[in-house]
Amino acid sequence: MKKYQPLLFATLLLLTSGLSTQTAYAQGEQLEEKSKINYSYKPLTLNLSDDGLAYIRFIIWNQLWLQTNNLSGDENLRITPQIRRARILAFAQISPRFLVLSHFGMNSESPAGLDPLGENTNVSLFFHGVWGEYKLFDNHYAGLGLHYWNGLSRLTSQSTLNFMTLDAPIFNWAQLGLSDQFARHLGAYAKGEVGKFHYRVSLNQSLQSSLDVTRRGSVAEGAARYGGRFTTDSLRRANSELEVDNNAFVAQGYFNYNFLDMESHKLPYFVGTYLGTKKIFNVGFGFFHHQGGTVTGTTENDFEFYNVNHFAIDAFYDAPIGNNGSAVNALLAYYNYDFGPNYVKTAANPARSIATGNLFYAQLGYLLPGEGTQDRFMPYVTYANGDAEAFDANSQIFKLGLNYFMNGHNSKLTLEYQNTQTPTGGEQTADADILTLQLHVFL
Repeated sequence: MKKYQPLLFATLLLLTSGLSTQTAYAQGEQLEEKSKINYSYKPLTLNLSDDGLAYIRFIIWNQLWLQTNNLSGDENLRITPQIRRARILAFAQISPRFLVLSHFGMNSESPAGLDPLGENTNVSLFFHGVWGEYKLFDNHYAGLGLHYWNGLSRLTSQSTLNFMTLDAPIFNWAQLGLSDQFARHLGAYAKGEVGKFHYRVSLNQSLQSSLDVTRRGSVAEGAARYGGRFTTDSLRRANSELEVDNNAFVAQGYFNYNFLDMESHKLPYFVGTYLGTKKIFNVGFGFFHHQGGTVTGTTENDFEFYNVNHFAIDAFYDAPIGNNGSAVNALLAYYNYDFGPNYVKTAANPARSIATGNLFYAQLGYLLPGEGTQDRFMPYVTYANGDAEAFDANSQIFKLGLNYFMNGHNSKLTLEYQNTQTPTGGEQTADADILTLQLHVFL
């Protein structure tokens, strides 16, 4: 049998070669046919009426990361995979008069959070939004529920589907976990347009416990901490001379003017970049107010309450340049945060930038020349500088990144380098350098 092995091998090689040639030829024909198919994004929509005015739309997106450790603080390179976001959103326009929306998903799941049987209760799987909305009259609406119609700034209602950068700067959600659930409040809102002027305002109830209480870090003596909505009986007794639940409610609003193209405000999510498909120039301002939201002191005998007041102004420009398909994206924002004396958020606070004081943020991106939104590159840079009253040194966050849009925002890769300088006391800061690669896909 051994003497036939070379012959059998040659025969099999010939057959394999022939089959490979036929397969390659067939695949070539299939590719030629597929090249005629339009691969541009088509929304996942189920029409409920013949005219398409009644419908349900589904949006599914995943953001997957590979992230290094602090390269300036550790000589040993480590790369950690992470599910940054995994979300499902559905909204239904059953009638021109009303809309209903549900948004469900998870955030920041790393190998440390996995369970052998998937039974880990620490996985952040929850509703990010549940609200209903009614049309009051032309271009004016009101709604109720767990919503994202935030005040303060454009970035505070930033969409996570179409960032120009890798991710949000995070300090744009200053109240995250303090008075809201993951940047969403439970309450009522109103929104609308008057010409090219857009407004959104809301009145909501604060959380009953704050992130500062549940994940308390070190707090300097005499510094304010977020108490939330009467988190303890002693806080309630100390505040008893005021109206019952006087610090239960928060008010916020954001207002902007669209100088060029009008943006859609059907949903609350502001677009990060339109990749040259629109000409947008907006200037806006906003506020946030929570009466008695923070407190100093250690017992009800020396508790002192402070109103939380934030103010922000911003300008956003996103438009094509010339006739070669290139585009520019620019955003400037100024935040004035007042949480009470020497307040510094104890969690979810990059470079300790969420603190009583001032914060400046700028971003600039350039979409390189090309056609359409497929196979496009967009380098960008961002810089943030925070001047908190609790520190002598400023917080600084610098980011340099590159987007590769395989199919617009529906499929893209982003590589970003980040350097942060975090104040640690006096004039001292701690540096950190991190690289992150993201695969972003949404349907």
